[in-house]
Amino acid sequence: ANSTTGGEIWRSNDGTAWVQANTDGFGDSANTDISALKVFDGQIYAATTKVSGGDILRSNDGTTWTAVLLNGFGDPGNYVIEDLEVFNSKIYASTWNSTNGSEIWSSTNGSVWDSVDLNGFGNPDNIRIQDLQVFNGYLYACTSNNISGGEVWRSDDGNSWAQVASGGFGDNTNTNLQSLCPFGDYIYASTGQSAGGEMWRFYRAYLDPLITGNVYDAKTGELIDSPIVSIYQEGKDEAIKTSNTNPYRVNVDDGIFYFRVEKEGYIFPSNTVAAKTNGDHGELFAATGDEMSIDFYMDPGYPLELKKTASKKNAVIGDIITFNISIKNLSSTKWTNSVVIHDMLTNGFKFVDNSTYIDETKSFEPVIQDRDLQFQVNDIPGYTTINLSYQVRVGVGMVPGKYTTKAYAWNSIRDWRLSNDTSCKIIIQSDPIFERGTVIGKVFEDLNGNGKQDKDEDGVEGIGIFMENGCYAITDKNGKYHIASILPGTHSLKVKGNYNFSTENPKVIDVTEGLPVKVNFGLLNRNEYASSEDKFFIVALGEGISRNFTKKGNIEMIEKNDKYDIMSNVDGKFALYLKGKVKGKYLVTASIDTDRRKDKFGESEYKTKLLKNLDPDKYYPVYGDASESGYDADNTQDMLYLMVEWNDSYIRWGTFNTDIPLYNRTFHGGSVKYSSVGKTDFGIPKTEVNAFAAQIF
Repeated sequence: ANSTTGGEIWRSNDGTAWVQANTDGFGDSANTDISALKVFDGQIYAATTKVSGGDILRSNDGTTWTAVLLNGFGDPGNYVIEDLEVFNSKIYASTWNSTNGSEIWSSTNGSVWDSVDLNGFGNPDNIRIQDLQVFNGYLYACTSNNISGGEVWRSDDGNSWAQVASGGFGDNTNTNLQSLCPFGDYIYASTGQSAGGEMWRFYRAYLDPLITGNVYDAKTGELIDSPIVSIYQEGKDEAIKTSNTNPYRVNVDDGIFYFRVEKEGYIFPSNTVAAKTNGDHGELFAATGDEMSIDFYMDPGYPLELKKTASKKNAVIGDIITFNISIKNLSSTKWTNSVVIHDMLTNGFKFVDNSTYIDETKSFEPVIQDRDLQFQVNDIPGYTTINLSYQVRVGVGMVPGKYTTKAYAWNSIRDWRLSNDTSCKIIIQSDPIFERGTVIGKVFEDLNGNGKQDKDEDGVEGIGIFMENGCYAITDKNGKYHIASILPGTHSLKVKGNYNFSTENPKVIDVTEGLPVKVNFGLLNRNEYASSEDKFFIVALGEGISRNFTKKGNIEMIEKNDKYDIMSNVDGKFALYLKGKVKGKYLVTASIDTDRRKDKFGESEYKTKLLKNLDPDKYYPVYGDASESGYDADNTQDMLYLMVEWNDSYIRWGTFNTDIPLYNRTFHGGSVKYSSVGKTDFGIPKTEVNAFAAQIF
């Protein structure tokens, strides 16, 4: 102490030669005492005594000092900063305050300080904390109390404190507990009183078991920053102690316990590092009073693995889609009341009330915020998989195209991510009833040649009507037919057979979405030509638009993927269907349609396995006929479909299913099947070859 010029700090590198390391009182003579020194985070800290409130200063080199706290934490009553101590990655400071009682403050960086206790542990008579000391995982503090005698307090986390000695160790004349010192298995306390000071000690065997250790990244071996290490009693789901430092330290009573370690982006326990110590993989272990060390390893990654699927890949307006999210727990940790599944619902999808199930049990409805469905999942046992399902309806505002929905898991307690992103694609298709057209009609024998079916003129059964895109219908016994789900636009229909007609054949029509088009065909002298057969049957359609313009005036606006050049804009389509035999042996079926290249969204209309292949389980309009329809020559993802058949062999280009083992799925590309004419005694071809080159459909 130097009440004239201020307190001083001296230093020596050999213990004999000393030099002053600060200016007197750090330039303020009111700093009469340097009451404490402590090293924290690579810097040396000094605490002072000052009438207007003690200061705390620090230095990187031991000679140049900077104030980090002035005037007793803003209270002149804290005129002495009594002691400094480091515990659980923080620096602590205690004060002497005769007005309100002693105080304890802490800081993680030495610059910003938080209050820990402000009134002598609830007793203003505890006016002074002369010493702070760390022993066996606890931070200890000893007080001066002129009324009932000094006290000893301790904390295992630096925030919550418990009294462990009171009344001056049973003698209230021990008013000042002046110093604490760990030595061996004991912590010692010294007292001050008029009859003579005393020394007391406390044996650590009487303390709760201390468990310490480190938490490592199993891949890199490096320490993980600020993991949450929690310890639980056997059979309990509520942690009794938690640490967020690394290394961690917890004190517990004797008993059976298990650990749980958490950190965003990590899985506990490690599935790649084998168990080394009992308890390090979350299993039960016994704590019996001895100090223990248990290290933990965590694998990088998320502890939950999500996979989202849908009940159907293709849907139309009004459809109900069931989404399922499989939630796989990759760890032994049981997740209880902390997992929320966030599912971002695509615009146009409408959640169906009361449709939420976990496995086969009805569950809580989600909280819906904007498009975010938030499902609370109560229990996910370790190393198990559960399934969350719910339903949506395809709204009327959705337009055809591809839509992606995404889901992930979130820890609602820790406020961090628990899983991967999982997504599911749904293709919204044109509704074949409202967004496609239908051709209906009749083929009849026109006896009077007036182009209309009169009362005594019958329909003709078994007549084939073909379109330029390869779709066809075969009339029923009344001559009626229909071809459903036709793309809007211009099309050509042609009756197969060498007949004379009282009506146009082929017939060019315009199809409007949602509306039927009626096309009747009248046959003249049907019986005269009934035996005649087309050797090669062809239906073709071509149309185009050309717009010329100059550079004068406003330039015509274009859209992405428009076809244009400098002087003209040309667009159109060409379609052709043919069927017939070549050399009397090879049956050729082919179609070309440029409209198959792109739809109005820039995607292949035929990547969705053709809307023309109608779902037999759905309701579609009934047209009062029993005609047969087919789309084989339209079964392709690009402009071309080709099938060449002979005997039991064929060559094909288009979309097809294959029954080859391990490849039983739908493809698009080329396929070949060759079966020899020669047969075994069992009627099986002696040689058979199946091959294909295709992309998965």
